[in-house]
Amino acid sequence: MTDVPLKGDLLTATKQLLRESLEQGAVGFSTGLSYFPHSWSDTDELCELMEVTKEFDRPMSIHVRSHNRHRAFGGGGVAEAIEVARRTGSKLHFEHHRTSPKSAGQVAEIMEPIDKAKAEGLDITLECYPYTVGSSFPQAYFPGYFNEGGPEAMLDILTDKAKRTEVISRMSEDAYSTPGGNVWTFIGVEKYKHFEGQLFEDVASEWGLSVEEMMCRMMVETSLACGMRGAPPPNIAKWRQVEDDVMQLLSRPDYMIGSDSISAGGVPHPRGHGCFVRFVGRLRRRHNYPIEQVIQRVTQNPAERFGLTDRGVLAEGKFADLVIFDEQKINDRSTFDDPIAYPEGVPFVLVNGALVVDGEEVTGIMAGQAIP
Repeated sequence: MTDVPLKGDLLTATKQLLRESLEQGAVGFSTGLSYFPHSWSDTDELCELMEVTKEFDRPMSIHVRSHNRHRAFGGGGVAEAIEVARRTGSKLHFEHHRTSPKSAGQVAEIMEPIDKAKAEGLDITLECYPYTVGSSFPQAYFPGYFNEGGPEAMLDILTDKAKRTEVISRMSEDAYSTPGGNVWTFIGVEKYKHFEGQLFEDVASEWGLSVEEMMCRMMVETSLACGMRGAPPPNIAKWRQVEDDVMQLLSRPDYMIGSDSISAGGVPHPRGHGCFVRFVGRLRRRHNYPIEQVIQRVTQNPAERFGLTDRGVLAEGKFADLVIFDEQKINDRSTFDDPIAYPEGVPFVLVNGALVVDGEEVTGIMAGQAIP
């Protein structure tokens, strides 16, 4: 990977590849501007690509920027995404746009620029998940130059004391800041598997290192095969407020649900097994939320937004993707300490008419088909 401008022949080739992907059935253009190589782009490059996507009437699904903000209109974030939609007249979809423990209760504030853009006529949708923390991988904490040259170059920096010291000192250049307060979810080397589920600070203490040095050592020891998630806040009131916020957001017709699932490792984020059922079950009941509305947000909204052919509604001639559940018993059992747990109250699931869950037991039948 190399940080070079997307111009000339390289831009032409990239646009052609995007066009071919859309012709073959891609449902949109997705970019994660908190991660490299995506973060090397600038706003103009995104607009060039969205000019192609606009021709197919497909949206840009965006994980807003937290790296290389100087390359972005308005310093990145929501402002940059809206500017791309404004310049190109294309559809825009925000990935997991919700409050956090730091912004709990501030729904109006996080939605203000989006509602203003929608009032201008921009076509914007959004999604969220009901957890207070996310999940990622350690490379997200490092500045752009760390990613140049790929995995071998990264490991060269991490194993050289002077280079490692410098890159650690530059972690705070971007919004990701420093890695404290995370938990290892996946360790790809058997020797260190026992660290899965352990807080970064605890592993650092055991190794006699700073959190940053511990993370770098783990990346070296596993050849970058390691992942993490945030630790949930000890303040339950904050946690409950974030859940209140996401249910308020879900009441909007422009919202849908997205798990942002990363299920690798022995102690992954619970959203991989629990996200949708948590909304449909406990949170719907706690907030006395209309069941028809939450189901619509799970099914019809994403199907219509991303052009998922013959999905999203129950009707003759559509694909028979059905989830049969007890609205009083359906509940997520996936927790931060026990995340790999299937839900309860969902006795049957059909995919394309085939029974893939029978009596709450997975049958092993693989009936999925490519869409759209």
